[in-house]
Amino acid sequence: MRDEDDVWAVVPTLNEAAGIGALVRALRAEVPVVLVVDGGSTDNTVALAEAAGARVLQAARGRGGQLRAGAAIAQGAVIWFVHADSEVPAGAGAALRRAAQSADWGCFEVALTGGGRRLRFAAAWMNARARWGRSATGDMGLWVRRSLLDQIGGFPPISLCEDLAFCAAARPAGTMAVVPLALGTSARRWHQNGVNRTILRMWLVRSLFYAGVEPTVLARLYGA
Repeated sequence: MRDEDDVWAVVPTLNEAAGIGALVRALRAEVPVVLVVDGGSTDNTVALAEAAGARVLQAARGRGGQLRAGAAIAQGAVIWFVHADSEVPAGAGAALRRAAQSADWGCFEVALTGGGRRLRFAAAWMNARARWGRSATGDMGLWVRRSLLDQIGGFPPISLCEDLAFCAAARPAGTMAVVPLALGTSARRWHQNGVNRTILRMWLVRSLFYAGVEPTVLARLYGA
């Protein structure tokens, strides 16, 4: 199979030296090409990503813009967007390929690593919401067929809620599937800010986004 007929992964980074090497190696075991889109790291993220086998490009800081820049040069039939603090299980690439045979876009299940009962409940709720509401967050490993991504105009280069904007555009345009395999994602933000506070703030930001509040305002509220 040619690379352009397969899955390419896009990973936005900013000072992710602690885990980027392990993530790239895990992804390289699942897909032929990993694109790391760096937003101006001041640590050795770029060198570690290249040493692990990633192709690296630079873009202005901001996850939406970084995802858009990566998607612009990705040549895979399916593009998989993976956060830098994700843990990719063995078999993720094969599971994604099976899902993409009958769906145009989707996500993985998520597991919040290093969490307790409340975080397990939060992850279960996120997984249920993805299936019932066809809405996912970026830490769930969003993926999309190249043809649909071009149709909806790609990721919007906004400072926050680029994942919600993507889902809102993809939902009426194509069929969605949730890959029944969990990506691990770090619970560091939840622990740093408090689980209950983080949940409430995420729901507030989500509600305000759908109410039409500008992403730049939401970014200040969220601390992004």
